[in-house]
Amino acid sequence: ARIGWLRRDVRARAPYAVDWRRAKPEMGLWRLYKVTTGSASAAGIRFEDASKLRMRENALLVIYGPAGKQAKARRQIKTQLKVEEGTVVGGLARLDAARSLKVKTPSAEIELRSRQSQIEVDKRKTSIVSVHDGDADVSAKGAKVAVKSGYGTRVLRGQKPAPPRPLPQAPRWATRGAGLVPLPAGQKARFEARWASVKGARRYRVEVAKDKAFRFPVVVAVVGAGVRRL
Repeated sequence: ARIGWLRRDVRARAPYAVDWRRAKPEMGLWRLYKVTTGSASAAGIRFEDASKLRMRENALLVIYGPAGKQAKARRQIKTQLKVEEGTVVGGLARLDAARSLKVKTPSAEIELRSRQSQIEVDKRKTSIVSVHDGDADVSAKGAKVAVKSGYGTRVLRGQKPAPPRPLPQAPRWATRGAGLVPLPAGQKARFEARWASVKGARRYRVEVAKDKAFRFPVVVAVVGAGVRRL
């Protein structure tokens, strides 16, 4: 894999190395390399099969590479990695029956056939899997659940996966219009965005970025359900 882009404090460590190195764009990540992001930091990881993952802040990832000769013999490409902690977002470059992302966590094994999913490992090593496109198989303690698009599951460490349940609806903008603010060079402007409440939501993650890939965020905030204005 390679580091496609990075923001702020991103470090990598080769296997058996003692020290972490400051990562650089297009840095090669070989088998058993580790990548970590610090506070208010992020990184984009690009794999050989063009799959992409975005690491959020305070995340730790281990690269394992292709899933072996047996998978290649069946013409099935299964990129392997491990999410030790934090959140990663993304998936395959395209949906293909012969391709998948095989992700391990401290509490589960996940086979993603999805272009847009989210895997989170919290401080208790609980794995939270959300599938927004395609599908995924989530296994733990000898049990497996199939998670389809629009559903998610969680796996507590040492337990079987919970039955999949529908994900909350995506928030809808409450502000009318295009939301664009004309801004002459060198000047300042003010804008306000509002979103409608989502039933059952306990908090919202708000991100404002300078690009569609969210490589250059301006604002990143997690707010309570009572806050619906930026």
